[in-house]
Order: sequence, then structure tokens, then C-alpha cells
Amino acid sequence: NGSRIPTPPGAVAVDLHPCPGSQYDSCWDATVLHLPTARGVDLRWTLMHELGHVFDDRVLSAADRAAFRRVIRYSGAWTTGDEPAGERFAEAYAGCALYARPPYGGLLGQYGYSAGPETFRRVCELIRRAAGRARAAPRYEVRSGRSARTPR
Repeated sequence: NGSRIPTPPGAVAVDLHPCPGSQYDSCWDATVLHLPTARGVDLRWTLMHELGHVFDDRVLSAADRAAFRRVIRYSGAWTTGDEPAGERFAEAYAGCALYARPPYGGLLGQYGYSAGPETFRRVCELIRRAAGRARAAPRYEVRSGRSARTPR
């Protein structure tokens, strides 16, 4: 899958259509990531962001979430508000998955997330440590229209 960090354990289906019944183009539920393929969508970033939510759900402990908040110096709620910590985690996960080090000037994500080199390194290490507890490799099923395939 091209990720530079561990991905969440278990199977994750990917539906290449916008999130049904939602104001958001992309979203995830317990078993499916919904990713739009419209022009201008960074599909790799969006995929890794949504996988970050799955990683959060399946791997992170309350202690991991508290550690993430400390590293990024943010005390806001995890799932509520305009810029929840959980969305910031998904942005951080996408950055760690796609970059060996932050782009020049730091990583600037959505939801108020930004990381300079030291924060980037610490967050990626936190993700790797958390993943050490859940090593199973995921399977991906990609659905587009009526066909489905499972890459190996």
C-alpha cells in the first residue's frame, strides 16, 4: 500500500465513491473507507487520512491518545468541535505514512494540524510504538462501480 508506517490490522474495504448521506466527501465506518475520485482529490492523502481513523479506532489506547495530544500540545476534544484531536491525528497519520520527513517548512494539514521536524518525528514514533501491539497485516478490497477486487 506504500505506507511508510504500519497500517491498521484487519480488513478494510475501500469504496471509490463519496461518503453516502454525509456532508463530507470521504469518511469511514467500521468496515469501509469511502473515497471520492473527483478531479483535484489527493487520493493517496485521503486514503491515508481515513486509514488514520481506522488505526485510531483499532490500535490506539487512551494513553496513546493522551500522548499524541501532549506531543502536538493540544488539549481539545478527540471527536467533537471544529478541529478535534482525532482529525489532527488522522492528518498526522497521513503525513507519517507518505513522508520520511516533513516537507520543507513543516507539515501543514487540515483541522489546525501542523508539525515541524521534531513534532513530526515524535508523532511517527508514537504511531510505530502503538502499532507494535497490533502487527497483523490488513487486506484491502477496492470497490468501484459493480466490480470488486482484492489486491494481494
